[in-house]
Amino acid sequence: MNAAPGNCMVSKELQRLVLEKTGCSESTYNHARSELSGDGLIKNVRQIVPEVGVCGVTALTQSTAVA
Repeated sequence: MNAAPGNCMVSKELQRLVLEKTGCSESTYNHARSELSGDGLIKNVRQIVPEVGVCGVTALTQSTAVA
């Protein structure tokens, strides 16, 4: 996600990529996402995405983004 524009990705696309690359279950993904969010490493926001419309976006918090 750090390489994505604005350090964020559409949540469904992020989930698809993680599940594809790691082979983990959706349940494991959801638990990890919840932990990362609870620890303040990622945040979940709704925003307008060109050609998609309003959707959920997962973003790195400023403290976790690497330049």
